[in-house]
Amino acid sequence: MCTIPEKLAATLLAALEDPAHRLLRIQSFQEIAWDSFEALGEETVHVILSDLADALDYYEPNPDLRSEFSSYYGDNRFEEHVRSALKMLADEGVHPQGEPLGQVGT
Repeated sequence: MCTIPEKLAATLLAALEDPAHRLLRIQSFQEIAWDSFEALGEETVHVILSDLADALDYYEPNPDLRSEFSSYYGDNRFEEHVRSALKMLADEGVHPQGEPLGQVGT
């Protein structure tokens, strides 16, 4: 059985690997990260996940919409944020496990 942080890490990895369903994965990640304060584990893990959930509010894949606000960013910065968070989680012993959240149809 995997923990919520491990499942969230799996969701982040899936968002990296499948740009077509990235927004769905991000929304699922944010819902759980924001609503599961106690279940996120130790404080360091909680801070990593909640900070990333906040930062992902500014991800906008559409360049036209992104150009309207200077705080929005695209895929490259998204990937940097997620890779950095996954590394910090791994340093805390949290590795992607289980099915990612935000299941997509096949």
